[in-house]
Amino acid sequence: MAISQFDSFIKTLKKVFMLDQAELDFGIYRIMNQKRKDIEKYLNENLKTQVTEVLSNNKSSQVAEFENELKEARKAAEMLGISPDDMPKVKDLKAKIASLGNTEDLENEVYSHLSTFFSRYYDKGDFVSQRRYKKNVYAIPYEGEDVKLYWANSDQYYIKTSEYFRNYRFKLDSGKYVEFTLKEASTEQNNNKAQNNVERRFALYEACPVEVINDELHINFTYEPYPKVTKQKTLIESAFNAVKDLLPSEFKMDVLALRPTDSDRSRTLLQKHLADYVARNTFDYFIHKDLKGFLSRELDFYIKNEILEIDDIDARTTESFLAHLTVIKAIKNVGSKIIEFLASLENFQKRLWLKKKMVVSADYCITLDRVPENLYAEICANDAQREEWVKLFAIDEIKSSQPDGFFKEGAVVGYSIPLTEQFLMENPFLVLDTAFFTDDFKRKLISVIDDIDEKCDGLLINSENFQALNLLQCKYESNVKCVYLDPPYNTGSDNLFAYKDNFLHSSWASMMKDRTELAKNLMNRYSTIWVSTDDGEYANLKLNLDTIFGEDNFLCDIIWNSRKSVSNDAIVSGATNHTTLFAKCKNIVKENKADFKVDANEEGFINPDNDPNGPWKLDPMDAPGIRTNLSYGITNPLSGQIYYPASGRHWRFEEKDVIRLMREGRILFGKTGNAKPAYKRYKYEAMGKGDAITSLWDDVKTTADGTKLLLNIFGESLPKEFIDQIKPKPVEFIDRIINVSTKENDIIMDYFCGSATTAHAAINRCRTGHKSRYILCDMNNNFNILTKPRIQKVIYSEDWNNGKPVSRKGSSHCFKYMRLEQYEDTLNNLVVKKNTLMDQGGEFFDGYMLGYLLDTETKDSLFSLDWFVNPWNTKLKITRNNETKEEKIDLVETFNYLIGLKVQRISYPKSDICVVEGYNRKEEHILIIWRDCTKVSNEDLNEFFRRMAYSTRDKEFDKIYVNGDNNLEDLKASVFTDAIQMVFLLLACAIFVPWALKLNGGAAAIQIAGASGDYGHLFSEKGLEVFLGFGLPTAIGLFAGPFGDQCFWQRAFSIRKDRIGRSFGLGAVMFAVVPLSMGILGFIAAGTGFIPTDTGMVNFELIKAIFPAWVIIPFMFMLISGLLSTVDSNLCAIASLTTDLKATARLKDADQIKASKASMIVLLIVGILIANIPGLTVTHMFLFYCTLRATTMLPTMLTLMNVRLTASGVAAGVLTAFLVGLPIFAYGTISNLSAYKTAGSLITVLSSGMVALVISRVLKREAVE
Repeated sequence: MAISQFDSFIKTLKKVFMLDQAELDFGIYRIMNQKRKDIEKYLNENLKTQVTEVLSNNKSSQVAEFENELKEARKAAEMLGISPDDMPKVKDLKAKIASLGNTEDLENEVYSHLSTFFSRYYDKGDFVSQRRYKKNVYAIPYEGEDVKLYWANSDQYYIKTSEYFRNYRFKLDSGKYVEFTLKEASTEQNNNKAQNNVERRFALYEACPVEVINDELHINFTYEPYPKVTKQKTLIESAFNAVKDLLPSEFKMDVLALRPTDSDRSRTLLQKHLADYVARNTFDYFIHKDLKGFLSRELDFYIKNEILEIDDIDARTTESFLAHLTVIKAIKNVGSKIIEFLASLENFQKRLWLKKKMVVSADYCITLDRVPENLYAEICANDAQREEWVKLFAIDEIKSSQPDGFFKEGAVVGYSIPLTEQFLMENPFLVLDTAFFTDDFKRKLISVIDDIDEKCDGLLINSENFQALNLLQCKYESNVKCVYLDPPYNTGSDNLFAYKDNFLHSSWASMMKDRTELAKNLMNRYSTIWVSTDDGEYANLKLNLDTIFGEDNFLCDIIWNSRKSVSNDAIVSGATNHTTLFAKCKNIVKENKADFKVDANEEGFINPDNDPNGPWKLDPMDAPGIRTNLSYGITNPLSGQIYYPASGRHWRFEEKDVIRLMREGRILFGKTGNAKPAYKRYKYEAMGKGDAITSLWDDVKTTADGTKLLLNIFGESLPKEFIDQIKPKPVEFIDRIINVSTKENDIIMDYFCGSATTAHAAINRCRTGHKSRYILCDMNNNFNILTKPRIQKVIYSEDWNNGKPVSRKGSSHCFKYMRLEQYEDTLNNLVVKKNTLMDQGGEFFDGYMLGYLLDTETKDSLFSLDWFVNPWNTKLKITRNNETKEEKIDLVETFNYLIGLKVQRISYPKSDICVVEGYNRKEEHILIIWRDCTKVSNEDLNEFFRRMAYSTRDKEFDKIYVNGDNNLEDLKASVFTDAIQMVFLLLACAIFVPWALKLNGGAAAIQIAGASGDYGHLFSEKGLEVFLGFGLPTAIGLFAGPFGDQCFWQRAFSIRKDRIGRSFGLGAVMFAVVPLSMGILGFIAAGTGFIPTDTGMVNFELIKAIFPAWVIIPFMFMLISGLLSTVDSNLCAIASLTTDLKATARLKDADQIKASKASMIVLLIVGILIANIPGLTVTHMFLFYCTLRATTMLPTMLTLMNVRLTASGVAAGVLTAFLVGLPIFAYGTISNLSAYKTAGSLITVLSSGMVALVISRVLKREAVE
């Protein structure tokens, strides 16, 4: 039975939506299989209905239009007396109506086009950007560039790793392991049109299909080109049939155990893993960055060029064109919905890919010289660490120099089981690995390391490098000085790089671009990036880096003589490698080119004449170019011969300098005295300046030397065949790069670190006193057998032979290594929870399916607040060696990277509390408190804060993070509110003063003297009275404010220490603007003859006198802002003081809150009662408040000046001022006697300080006696 167009269309969509892989239970396939029924319902029912509706609606409207025309045509025929059925127009319209009667053909055309369109761009899990201009010709987006690098996958993230390609391993129920091993690979590069008829396929390695190595079953495969007609499924079925008969008996039962599916009840475990193995390595190489935009553009392009056929539009009939418009509407409508659905799935995967991944584990490798000796006993008792040291460092070969067992000074303590503390002391460069110890030990060790991030010399990350670079963004932005990369060379034959068939170079270009863009963000503006490649990818790499860094930042292509031997099998024996060098900012590197040099070459410097300045050598005197003033003659004083610069050259020195240099003996005429002049350059001068690098490096060691070094470091612990395949760079090559591009303590990064040669070179430089820090990243399984062990070995001893240390001359060192959650782990942790709203159907169902399906139903598994309840017990499913199991993740370390924290110290003051301190990129001081919320309550947390002297009130820390809900005080909200209110006040002042001047005649309206003239000058009777009775007490009060008011200190502690002076100064100026503005308004009003009738309402009367009446409303808002700023600060202050009282300090949180609220209410009631005392004016209260604050001014000032006062002395001083000075001031205020008010203010200020000082000294003397 022939398949219908609709069925063909659905088959295509099932492939596009990955519904044809029901047997796969990993990654996105597992999720899609769980939603299979919902998606199939939408495809089978909803889409078909929508196509039918679109076509029917268009058909109905066209039929109605044609029927109206037919009706008019009939009328016209009847009026002419002609039979309507004989008219050509009537016949034509009847034919058009008949052609629209059946929509089945149109539906089939719609399904055919949609099938063609979506199958064209989809290929094995990926949407490939191939815009077809016409058959076998593609359109490339071009935007007028001079030269443009374009590749097929440029708008996609490359997400594949070679992890499963090289090593696919799974565990049997018996505990044994099975590994699929790739024995041979194709040497062909299937990336050109001549080879488009073939594709690579996995097939059984017939020479040795099955073997057992170290009690592990290895099933061997090849991956080589086959004709496209050869089905991968057929090859795998053949492989299974062959292997099942070759299985050793001890593996057979487990390997052939049933793992049935709904469609295949007889599927075995081996068949399951064979299918997974093929799928992992042939599907899903990319995630599109903008699938909706891409497919929408391509659909429009497809409609214009392949449905409308613009080029042939003149040859088409109107009916054909109109029919196509109907089809186009249906294609556009349904195609857009499918695109939206696909885009939502692709965007979901993109978000998972871009999500910053969790740190699964973080450990430290640290030399014993940095470990406190009080931990040595635990180290000696740790057999796992001892065995690791035997394996890595051969410490069992360290023999005692005292065989009789009696220790003498200078003797060597030998290896023993268990180890002794003395042995550890004598081997300070043994590298301790915290992974072998308990969490308690690790916490004790980390807690004693201050400035821990700075003390770490290196960071190793075991992760896919995109995910590692993504996590580093916040913490290391603009911190890296040099990036060195040795990526897989992409030969197509080494299996080091997994690429999509027919997209070898395109896959590599996408992989490099995304990762290099992330690395660029980490580079500082002085930094450079060096990328090693061979001839195969050099050209593409150069253009790729041009697009990222700009072609103006290209420095050079360094040619390294990497191979001395000749291969006679090759057409041309390769002897060099390329290292492409770019600067992040070439102009800055150019400005600092004196730093971009290697240590000068010491060869050629001699001292035959015993020159007191040391060794020297002769440098040429001339330089290229013609310069008239430097083209004079130099006379040989011995022979009289005159020398001129060679043609086209000039002397390097002016003539007067040459005369001086000849007098100093710095210019010689060759060894015999008869050669052309040369300049005597001393060695110390050359060493200080260094040498510029050249683009030809034929004076450093080769790949063979790098391989030989690795063989010496690892000996027989790693097979020679394995090391031969690595082809490492020699340490000297990387050392030169570090030498020229970094300074002391700079960071070099290598995110294709492989065998860790970069770290080796950095450690060697540390030995010479030039500290270099490094960040290394690698995903492959060699991390634990090659990358990390090499660094540990190089730290312990600088020289090795056959896997054994020679001198055991180590280097003090510490590095951190981390393992990250991977993209596939994120997918494996997704839990799909069906939303019952889907059952509503209709338009809601369509909208939900198209835009929200996976986002909504998986959100709880991507992030959960429950993780923060106990940060040390958060678990995720993590896959290692194809085994997935729950593991605890390091939430503390993850958070540090997410906020970009440079950690200073990590401490564990209690078993269930962790304290992290550090600085973020903004140099804000950060405190993070982690606790187990199941054991540490909010009351416990508050008590911990008090005991540790942490406070949210002060500004020791700019930000404080605490996991879990808490009731810690947050004063920043109050400060922020005050800032908003202050802005409102300043804005009002900025408007009112200029406006008042404009309304009242400008500056001339300001009247300094009052209306009566009594206040004409300060020393008049009234002037002096105002000064003594109001001016002086006010000045004292305002000056005393910052010292004696809790509200001011509250704000001072919310300012960073380095900004207090500037902030207080700016605040004082801003605060002065408000009373100054009001004073100016008063003077303007005085100039108009204004006299207030009610001093309590003087401000309102003043505004009414000089402004329109409606201005009183915004003025009220201005006053309210000032009032609220004062009230909320004082309420907050009284609440804070309440919690500090001895009577309330020991109360529980809830009771403290109640006490604070009660104190606020009492304060409000007292304020209201005072305000209503008969005869008491605002002026009285203001002056009294100013004097009250003055009681604490001098004691506070003395304390800030480091004058030691006792608490009793300060209390006595304040009490004296309160009991003596305030009553005098109060009497003067009530009696309106200025002299008493002045005396009261001065006595208040002076008595508090003097009494506090005297009492403090007396008490101290008594304490001493």
